[in-house]
Amino acid sequence: RWHPPDSRWKATMKALQSAFNKGAAARHAGLPATACPYQDNRQATGRLTFSRAFRNAWFDGYKKGTPT
Repeated sequence: RWHPPDSRWKATMKALQSAFNKGAAARHAGLPATACPYQDNRQATGRLTFSRAFRNAWFDGYKKGTPT
């Protein structure tokens, strides 16, 4: 099982680690970056929601994944 070496990830929820792993798997499978399943949801005021954290974790994993 993968454990992020970066200290900012150590206290992060397992769900974010899962999003990271899904991003890396998508890159390895040859999927495009537009395949991210996490929407960029915003509040009516335009402020960001917590969903942005999952989106960022997925893209971090995608960037670090190994393309096929």
